[in-house]
Amino acid sequence: MWRTKRDEFRTISPHDLANVLGVPDSRRPTDSDWLFIHYAEKQTLEEYGERFSEFVHLVEGMVSAKRFEELAEKSEDHSSDDGFDFLSAKERWNLEEAIAQEALKSNIENGICCVAYHEILASRSKLRFEAYIEDDGACGDLMTPYDYRDGKFKNLDTCATKSWP
Repeated sequence: MWRTKRDEFRTISPHDLANVLGVPDSRRPTDSDWLFIHYAEKQTLEEYGERFSEFVHLVEGMVSAKRFEELAEKSEDHSSDDGFDFLSAKERWNLEEAIAQEALKSNIENGICCVAYHEILASRSKLRFEAYIEDDGACGDLMTPYDYRDGKFKNLDTCATKSWP
């Protein structure tokens, strides 16, 4: 059924399908039964610089004190239109990672940008469900194994993430 793309159960609502397959708590996933992942989309410095002008402070401690002074000075008179050529590749990477981690921390504190996953074994196949978790812990949208097969799960490859349990 899953591999042949015969969507025999597609007309069943995602929560009803989850219930029939024994997926626990699909409307309000719990820590013990689901893997939760908070995420923040990574941005380039150019994207971030369009909205925020101060961010060099994020690499303080990652570079020497002298280099940090240089970067702080260069960034004061800098606009994102000028480019970021004054940064080394490593400094650029560190800044983009620090920005993503700050965004992730904010998302966690505000209870946003969270997905949860549950997997069951059925007929030698793993059936995966993905729940978009709202700030109150409820499932805002439940994706089914059909959605997984069709590539509709959230792509976390370009995100900073933190998972639990």
